[in-house]
Amino acid sequence: MTETYTALNIQHVIKVNNRKILQGVIESCNLLDKMTLITTIIDKLDKIQWSGVKEELKKLDIPDADLNLLMDYMQIGDLNQLAAKLANNPMGMKGIEELKFVLEKMEVGTIEYDITLARGIDYYTGFICEVKCTNAEMGSIGAGGRYDNLTAVFGGQNMSGVGVSFGVERIYDIMEEQGLFPATIFNSTKVLITNFDQDSQAVGFDLLRWLRKNNISSEQYPSSGKLDKQLKYANNKKIPFVILLGSNEIANKTYAVKNMDSGEQRELKRDEILLFLN
Repeated sequence: MTETYTALNIQHVIKVNNRKILQGVIESCNLLDKMTLITTIIDKLDKIQWSGVKEELKKLDIPDADLNLLMDYMQIGDLNQLAAKLANNPMGMKGIEELKFVLEKMEVGTIEYDITLARGIDYYTGFICEVKCTNAEMGSIGAGGRYDNLTAVFGGQNMSGVGVSFGVERIYDIMEEQGLFPATIFNSTKVLITNFDQDSQAVGFDLLRWLRKNNISSEQYPSSGKLDKQLKYANNKKIPFVILLGSNEIANKTYAVKNMDSGEQRELKRDEILLFLN
């Protein structure tokens, strides 16, 4: 995941936790019967802050002593300190052992332990993670975790797994806002064929099929129009080449190929076009 976000030039941190740790904490607070409800509320922390989390937890009729103990646990940001607190809880200690293993093996600077990470989805049974962009006001842009029993729903007994998802829409929004898309990403079309009238449209359509057959990404201007408008269309879409099909070109069976970057324009036969474009 971090290789992907790094390749996209998105500044990020991957928050990690383990559901067994959360289970151990909640069990130590005598609230295991409310684990699903509690993790769902904790998962809202980014949106409602600690004050909101506490207010929603109070609605679960949790005794004040247990609630305060839970909130105290949620402030512990060091695994060793947490291990000292959970020394008598086998489930919590197992989660700490698993998470330490991951953190020791993953030599990635963008990973941080976060006890408040809950991923309020019951099918996660161990390691969980969530990706945050560090220089944008945005929710998670990726998440995932380990699940031991999910595949049993589909007949895969005793088969564990791990899965992650990428928040494509949020990633796109961040990249667009921060100008992270390379200019070449929009060059999906290499050649625009002009369209002035029915004659040029017919010749152009035949040329279009030939170019595509030769693996040249091409399109024809969708309706008859003035040259300025069509060239502006090519510039806006960053199309590097335009083939002009006027009456002279049709009569002479030549093609005026214009390089939109350099302004160079050459009259070419069909078999010369590919060499010029490459």
